[in-house]
Amino acid sequence: MSYLTGRKIYMVIICLSTFSVLSGCANNKQIDTSGASAIQNKKLLITTGERPKFIITTPSKGFLASQGLLGFIAVHALSEDLAVTYNIKDPALTISRKLKQRLSAQHKMHVVEKGQYAQYELKVMSTAFGAAHGTLNFSKYSANYGATAELRDLRNNSIIASASCVEHGLKNAEQAPTYDELFANQAKRLKDGLNARAQRCADKIVNTIFGN
Repeated sequence: MSYLTGRKIYMVIICLSTFSVLSGCANNKQIDTSGASAIQNKKLLITTGERPKFIITTPSKGFLASQGLLGFIAVHALSEDLAVTYNIKDPALTISRKLKQRLSAQHKMHVVEKGQYAQYELKVMSTAFGAAHGTLNFSKYSANYGATAELRDLRNNSIIASASCVEHGLKNAEQAPTYDELFANQAKRLKDGLNARAQRCADKIVNTIFGN
């Protein structure tokens, strides 16, 4: 691997690491009493942003030699192709459904279709989407996922509430799949992992926005 290629990947890793930290704790805003009162019985448009590229990081010995320990992570060149091949869906809908249920049941908001009049917009967007090997165990993999949600007043463009979440890293290395196991049976373990992490993010985002 050339120095230039290695440097490009190195910069990608730095960006991903920095983004992961920021998106995990930034822009969290719980809905306050006045906001909760204002959204009662109002019309709500729910949207999902364009998902990020599907990324898998894999060990790269060539990169290790040229860039040091951090170089053991390399971005899989065919990651996005794998998402298409295995029909891996964006988990953002999992979060939007949970927020929709809460806003409809607790605040009596009426969800409308795109193009119809709405006073508020709930936008949910995936920010991290893929898989990576363990930090100390390079043969085992875990799904990675992150998302943000924002409730905005469309009449004055003010943010009523917002939250973000990042779920990543091996929780149990012994039970984690290898790369081949991750994609076996139409990538079942990867899809299950992404779904589980999206469900946890949904719970965290709901708790952040509503405070319980």
